[in-house]
Amino acid sequence: MMDGPRAPRPYPVRILILVWPKINATTASRVGIAWGICKFEKFWSWETRCSPIQPFKRHVKPQKMVDWKCRTEAKPWHCPPSKFESGRDMFEGVDTFTVVRDPYERMVSEYYYFFAKKGDLIKERNITVGNLNDPKFMNDWIEDAARRAIREGECYRGHCVPLHEFVYSRGKKVITHVLKLEELEGEFPKLMERYNLPVKLEHANSRKDASALGAKDLSKAAIERINEWARLDLEYFGYKMLDPTRAEK
Repeated sequence: MMDGPRAPRPYPVRILILVWPKINATTASRVGIAWGICKFEKFWSWETRCSPIQPFKRHVKPQKMVDWKCRTEAKPWHCPPSKFESGRDMFEGVDTFTVVRDPYERMVSEYYYFFAKKGDLIKERNITVGNLNDPKFMNDWIEDAARRAIREGECYRGHCVPLHEFVYSRGKKVITHVLKLEELEGEFPKLMERYNLPVKLEHANSRKDASALGAKDLSKAAIERINEWARLDLEYFGYKMLDPTRAEK
């Protein structure tokens, strides 16, 4: 899903890697690309993931959090372009690329991430944690998360926002290049070559090996809710809509 040929430009080049919730980042900071939180100077001194950009600081224009305030609960690096309080195009003047993923697998990933990382919300919502690899437990959570996202625009703290809201703003495409997670191994190197950037794709995933469930385990009701929530993602990014009636009983 990359747009037209582009002649390689000498490094450094102004391209932003935009990382949305549950879309894994690369190790781009190792060659001086300030992705996500690493765009913001306040994190440079203590966030270990940003440490590798220190030698490249003169090439990075530091950003201030106050200028990137979001109208939702999302952090600035997880804010849809149309939701910035400034009301302007925050990525004007730079090429951008991001990664989208299959909505069904994305929601399963949201499920495991929630229970691995959001203990305060689990307590706040008074959730009794069961067997995370129980399909019924997972599907109940996903149904609720999709309903919340449809109703409130997110399921919690900027998560479960449909990905088209990050790529399009007020009907206009605002991201230069959109890659699919499922095709990343082939497409990412091509994009880096196009920009003459020495960035290699490395695999890093916070999901534990014990996480056994996937999209194949989604129930009819969960698929129906995801289809409603992700209708435009499925359309814009060319993912196949699952038939709820074919879900395993």
